[in-house]
Amino acid sequence: MIENIEDSIKLIAALKEKSIDCAIDDFGTGYSSLNYLKRIPASVLKIDRSFVTNIDQSSESAAITSMIISLGIRYI
Repeated sequence: MIENIEDSIKLIAALKEKSIDCAIDDFGTGYSSLNYLKRIPASVLKIDRSFVTNIDQSSESAAITSMIISLGIRYI
């Protein structure tokens, strides 16, 4: 969880200006909300393992993973 979102956004933006990529890790669990996706200038979105472990056996996991990928394509 990010303690101070505003400071984190500034830091990530400064790193991005220097061509350093930053990732949102474990997206879809805990406090990694859609608000993070909208506000944090990340370059990479890492989907939480719980969604992809049995993706071939779970239509729910496949659907959620597909939606997260679509969001990432649009906002990252």
